[in-house]
Amino acid sequence: MSAYGVSLGQNYVMDEHCYTTIQQGYGKLSLPWAPLLTQRQLAPSSVITKNLGDLIFLQNSEVDPANALANKNLKVTVLAKSSPQSWLVSKNIMLNPLMTAAPSDKSTEKSYDLAVLIEGKFKSAFGAPPQAASGQSSRAGGGAAFEGESGNAGSLASSTHLAESVLPGKIFVTGSSELTGPQLIDQNGSQPVALFVRNVVDYMSGAADFCTMRTKGLSLSRLSGKNSGAAVAATFFNEFGLTILVAAAGLIVWRARARRRERIRRRYNPVENPQEAEQ
Repeated sequence: MSAYGVSLGQNYVMDEHCYTTIQQGYGKLSLPWAPLLTQRQLAPSSVITKNLGDLIFLQNSEVDPANALANKNLKVTVLAKSSPQSWLVSKNIMLNPLMTAAPSDKSTEKSYDLAVLIEGKFKSAFGAPPQAASGQSSRAGGGAAFEGESGNAGSLASSTHLAESVLPGKIFVTGSSELTGPQLIDQNGSQPVALFVRNVVDYMSGAADFCTMRTKGLSLSRLSGKNSGAAVAATFFNEFGLTILVAAAGLIVWRARARRRERIRRRYNPVENPQEAEQ
């Protein structure tokens, strides 16, 4: 893939914003190697990821499209990326939630690309056509020789080579095949990860309209994160704030009506109170 401007890291992208599970005896455990992506971490303008959210990218490596971005003839779309609370692990990888912790130095954390889409005319990964190689040399190298009808060793050569694609093409790159595995794909294909994979297949095959039809009506308007300060504030406001506001509004209305009744009494029946009449 490096010939097309994309490189895959030999690592795992760990994310503090990840899938959590409940284990008996341990309680709630976070799985940093399973980043949980919200709408803000997906491409908002792509029909593949539009209206989707809560995608899990399991055991995903970093995807670096820097060289493709430098090519003005290619269109690069980052479909999915981890949260800013992410870090890379390339050595001594242990997929054990009890032995995996975020780095103490938060300045080392940043967002990483997990899936990219590249579109345009690509140059061939091979600079020249393969040279003719005799079957005898193939045997010497341990390979299989090509035998002609007469039994003599033949050769393989190519006289036609396309240095660049004639029509525009599409390349989808992600850092793990677990995206299509049974751990993430449900049987009915209705979960967000399954919809994402189906959208990728349809878009690559030229059926982008299917992506829009499939995710129509799935758009969600939600807070940025379940642990964010805005979510906590909204929770307390819904539980206590509305009650306090209603009680305060009722008190204000009650006092306003009491003052109005007092004004009416003073105007039309000023001697109702004997003390006021004596004065």
